[in-house]
Amino acid sequence: MVSLRTGRFDPAPAARARWRPAGPVTAVAVVAVALAVRAGRRVDRPLRLVAAVIDRLSAGEVGARAAVTSGTPAVREVARAVNTLAGKLARAKMAEAESARLNAAARRTGVRIRRHLTVESALDEAARGLAGMLAADYVLIRCDGAGADPAAVAWPRPAPAEVHEGWPDPPAERWSAGDLRTAGPAPLPTDQVTTLLALGAGPVVVIPFDAGPRLSGVAVLARDSAAGPWHGPEIEAAESVLGGLGRGLLQAQLYEREQELVERLQLLDETKTEFMWTVSHELRTPLASITGFVESLRDGDVGAVNDKQEQMLEVVERNGKRLQALIDDMLTLSRVEAGRLPTERQSTDVADLVQSAVAAIGPTAKRTGVAVESRIGGGLRAEVDADQIDRLVMNLLSNAVKFTPAEGHVTVTAVRDGDHLVLTVADTGIGVPDSDKAHLFTRFFRAGNAVSRVIPGTGLGLAIVQTIVANHGGVIDFDSAEGRGTTVTVRLPA
Repeated sequence: MVSLRTGRFDPAPAARARWRPAGPVTAVAVVAVALAVRAGRRVDRPLRLVAAVIDRLSAGEVGARAAVTSGTPAVREVARAVNTLAGKLARAKMAEAESARLNAAARRTGVRIRRHLTVESALDEAARGLAGMLAADYVLIRCDGAGADPAAVAWPRPAPAEVHEGWPDPPAERWSAGDLRTAGPAPLPTDQVTTLLALGAGPVVVIPFDAGPRLSGVAVLARDSAAGPWHGPEIEAAESVLGGLGRGLLQAQLYEREQELVERLQLLDETKTEFMWTVSHELRTPLASITGFVESLRDGDVGAVNDKQEQMLEVVERNGKRLQALIDDMLTLSRVEAGRLPTERQSTDVADLVQSAVAAIGPTAKRTGVAVESRIGGGLRAEVDADQIDRLVMNLLSNAVKFTPAEGHVTVTAVRDGDHLVLTVADTGIGVPDSDKAHLFTRFFRAGNAVSRVIPGTGLGLAIVQTIVANHGGVIDFDSAEGRGTTVTVRLPA
């Protein structure tokens, strides 16, 4: 269309006419749109900020907070709600961290308690540990064992009377007070209440604990009156420590009783050794007189003796020799055990000691009809105590011959095996019953079949052998079967 005003062609006058402002209605619409956009901005930006705070909280930043001074009232209300939840989250995190700290401290305290092996030291460790981990101004722990005096410690330590006297039975359940000054009757002795009040105590908790049927106890924890009350996690941590203390006290009591028994046994053993030493010495003098007079009578120094008297003197001499052997064994064993017979090592040809022992036992073996054979290898020189090794071989040989019936056989073997000497004494004798094998090296013990056959002996031979082997750092092995013989093997460092 050609414009009359300009004379130019206009291709879309109708379309342009549709977009012309339509008066007051169009203006109102435009204003409404503008207000809506502005209102949207007032809501959208604060909400985005709140959402950002929520993201930070989710990431673990418990100190993040939303601003409550911008945005619409509804947005500010949302921001306040988010901040409230953030505060609860922060407190929960702090409580969780505190609980973890208390649990870790309780475990460390429990470990330290179990390191102590006396009741008093375990109690003291628990008192100091509770005072440190719970910031307690006063800690008292007391326990009572069946038949034992009560034990108690405090932190800091009060006078003994304040701990031990006038204590009632532990309460069945824990007792606590936010303020001891205004609380009702406490399950504590009057002296303790007075002490706590004098210390300015306010919050107090009393916790019973036990360690089995023989031990019960109670712990008292107090804080300054200005401090806050005892919280659940603190009490739970204290109960955990006291549970560990109960187990530690039971262990300590068992250890103390064991130590008492050990000391008593040591004293008994020392007394026994001293008794054997004294008696053996005292018996030697009269025995020497007896054997001396027997020899004089048999030699005819006071006149001839008849056959009957000769038989009687032979019995006296034989029993005198048995008594002399018993005394010698007792003296040897007591000397070795008491350290009065030191092991003096020197270069020694053990082959000579074995041959000498075989020669010495020969007449006895021949008289009883037992054949003795020796097999001795080379290279048997070693650093040993010659007297002790001689006694060892003689004891083993005499036992083998003694417990082997007539026409039996005893074999002695001595060889070198690397850095060790191996001595073996094997016989075809009566052997040892299985029920007696565990006691063979016990002093004065004799196997049942030896006693029933009335075979003489002191029951000290193998005990002496074992002691000599131990003195030389060796080992001894015993293999026996009743009715089939015995083999004893000794390995000694060369």
